[in-house]
Amino acid sequence: MEADLGQICNLACKALQLNKTEWEIAKYLKMTLEEKIPPKWDVIVVYTLWLGEDPVVVISDFECMRDTFVKAGEACSGRHLMTAINNVLTATNGNYGVIRTEGDRWRIMRRFTLQAMRDLGMGRSNLEQKFFDDFQQQIYEALTKQIEQSEDGSIITRLDQMIDILAGSTINQMLFGYPFTEDNLKNFYNLKEKLEQQRLTITTIRGRLLMGMPWLRYFPLFSSTFKEFDSQVSSTYSFFEFNIFERIKKRFNEENNEEKTKDLLDYFLDQMEEEKINGRKNTGEFNLENLRSLCYDLFLAGQETICITLNFLLLYLLLDQRVQFKLQKELDEFKERHKYLEGERHFKMVDRSELPYTNAVINVGNLIESQRLCNLLPLNLSHRTTKDVQLLDGKIKLPAGVAIVPQISCALFDEKIFPEPNRFLPERFIDKNGCLKRIEQFVPFSLGKR
Repeated sequence: MEADLGQICNLACKALQLNKTEWEIAKYLKMTLEEKIPPKWDVIVVYTLWLGEDPVVVISDFECMRDTFVKAGEACSGRHLMTAINNVLTATNGNYGVIRTEGDRWRIMRRFTLQAMRDLGMGRSNLEQKFFDDFQQQIYEALTKQIEQSEDGSIITRLDQMIDILAGSTINQMLFGYPFTEDNLKNFYNLKEKLEQQRLTITTIRGRLLMGMPWLRYFPLFSSTFKEFDSQVSSTYSFFEFNIFERIKKRFNEENNEEKTKDLLDYFLDQMEEEKINGRKNTGEFNLENLRSLCYDLFLAGQETICITLNFLLLYLLLDQRVQFKLQKELDEFKERHKYLEGERHFKMVDRSELPYTNAVINVGNLIESQRLCNLLPLNLSHRTTKDVQLLDGKIKLPAGVAIVPQISCALFDEKIFPEPNRFLPERFIDKNGCLKRIEQFVPFSLGKR
């Protein structure tokens, strides 16, 4: 295999041109590896990637992932992704929020976020109805505008754009208490454009190298990329800062206003004020730095995952008439069973137990088979060992401070667990009794502390 591996390395070097994106390089290397690696190498449990001078240990076996990130979760709970570059970016100036933090800060921010969302009604019927009413209004406004602008009354609607707006509007309502409508839609488009610019910059080879080795910004070839990315992040943060400071001013001017807390921003500001009054319970974590980054984290993570997964779901349904038919049949039978008239009632979360096939396609907001097949986060976010760790019963020993990441795509496409893994088969999540079944290896958003 030495000659073959040498060829792979040479071919990889040809792909690593500084103007190539990671997607282009990954596609090139995938084709190369499929040609060069023999069948006996199909299962590689642990391997190391080198990002410049940074080693990243990748785990591709589910059992090993579970032992490492769940059973020994505390030892692998450190953060690695973008933690170095965040210390030198103007907008972030350190690691705050919930995605790139660890230890007490991560625990406090995560606990606060989950509690705030529960208090706001996440998962309850009243919030579900509110979002549904907002969706109806936004869809009506969008379609009405398109019809008015059409010469003959016919319209062509891009569902991906509509999904984008609805997802962003839902998240913004949870964060700041208002949806994106015709009056402020340009703010959403501006934010999306800034986030996309960030992604394109940081996923180039220069951007990837800067993530792990920010000192490269002092070199001519990398300095322009760093300045561009720094400006893009600052521009993105300005949207969240504007909403935060506008709310602070409003609260100051309406000091005696007893209006009920309506969004996550209010909850956070309430917590900040409470800690100022009660100094003994002051965690020191409820500050503007964490608030800005928390809003950024929640919007970025929620917007992208929802939109990409829903778009893939639509694609899979369009390409598979069989699944379309079974889905429609179950929904029609449900309406007939309950004697609902057309348009009388929309489907709700409480109906899940009677709609197992629909639940397998779309489950509590998690599109099970769609998320598995679209492979949204093949490697997920990298962690860092906080102390010495042993893998594979002590065969591999990792010191503290090493980047480590689960290659969850290997679990999602394991033929032993998911036969015909490249096919869209919601049935794989239905048991013999016609009920939704849990599959342990279904980990589209990784496993362990996150």
